[in-house]
Amino acid sequence: MAKSIGGLYALIARADANAATLAGWVEKTPACDFLAKTPATRSNTSVTLVEKEGAGFDFNAYRDSPPGLRIWCRATVEAADIAVLTQWIDWAYAEATAGLVAAD
Repeated sequence: MAKSIGGLYALIARADANAATLAGWVEKTPACDFLAKTPATRSNTSVTLVEKEGAGFDFNAYRDSPPGLRIWCRATVEAADIAVLTQWIDWAYAEATAGLVAAD
């Protein structure tokens, strides 16, 4: 696959595009943030987000990490699929918190 799409630099560009798609979503989503606060220390392939709202403990990022979600953004993934995933997360979050908002 790598040679057919342009080699190493094309793979890096795909991973960067995937991470950028996810970063754009995180920027407008108050319930999530990057585990790595400094952009220079963030992975562009295995991106870890930290939940802030007390939901989603079924998918811990790592054993010793705070609750979070790790999203695979390597070159084998399409940026469009990352965008669809973020839409699903938005929907799932809205569904999960709908009762909480109504109870307040």
